[in-house]
Amino acid sequence: MFIEYNGISYTIPKDIYEPYNIYFQRLWFIAKQEPGSEEQLKECIRYSLIWKNIKFLGCKYSDKIHNKIGEIEGKVIIYR
Repeated sequence: MFIEYNGISYTIPKDIYEPYNIYFQRLWFIAKQEPGSEEQLKECIRYSLIWKNIKFLGCKYSDKIHNKIGEIEGKVIIYR
């Protein structure tokens, strides 16, 4: 599926068992970071999966990862 934000379209794969409501929030998490290259998009997708695991599944990671996700989350507004 793709999402368009600020005139840029992003194609972002959905995990096979990912509920659509979580997938849509993850799409916004990625798009709001406005990745400008394929490499930045891949990084945003990786962070979105970690963000999903923390936010919805209660997973724990290192403080460094939690700090990075918190930093990103503070910069983006996720639509619900």
